[in-house]
Amino acid sequence: MVGDTNQTHAYDGGQPTCSEATIDQSKTTYWGVPCRTCHELVAFDVCPYMSFGSGAASMKPGTILCSQGHNHIYFPRDFAFIPSAVLIADETMQENRAAYAAINPICMPSSRRSYT
Repeated sequence: MVGDTNQTHAYDGGQPTCSEATIDQSKTTYWGVPCRTCHELVAFDVCPYMSFGSGAASMKPGTILCSQGHNHIYFPRDFAFIPSAVLIADETMQENRAAYAAINPICMPSSRRSYT
């Protein structure tokens, strides 16, 4: 049998670097996902990115809401560096990060939860 089938690979947990992205110099490159319904870019940061950490949207599966109100579950493998001719304001990316954090709270260990 010929090995010409496309296979997906398991997410290895590593974040891509800006040098791994093909960057179009006439566009700004953003770190985010395209909405699965309307294909609008939901950007979380620019390249080089500063918003990574254990609670970052690209670190674990979570629900992301686009500005049109579509919400879908995205996985770390769904994130990419996406060039866009349309500039996205820093405030918009901060709002995207805040909305993600509100929808997908970081789970606390059971020993630190308050039951009052």
